Amino acid sequence: MAITRELSNPPKIEVSQPPEESGEAPVQIDGFNPVVQMLLAADPSFRDSLLARLSRRDPKLVKALRERLGS
Repeated sequence: MAITRELSNPPKIEVSQPPEESGEAPVQIDGFNPVVQMLLAADPSFRDSLLARLSRRDPKLVKALRERLGS
C-alpha cells in the first residue's frame, strides 16, 4: 500500500545568486580534519578497510589521510 500526499500549497523554493555573483565571499567548509578525527577514533581494521576501498577512487586523498594519521 502506498501513501501519497498532495500539496495544495507546495513550498516555494528560493534560488539565490552564487556568492561570487552576489559579492559575498564563499563559505569554506573543512571536511578533512573531521574525517581524520573520525578515522582516529575508528577501529583499526575498519579504518584500514575503508582507506583501502577509498584508495581505488582517490589515492591522493588516502595518501594525505595516511600522512595525517601517521600510518
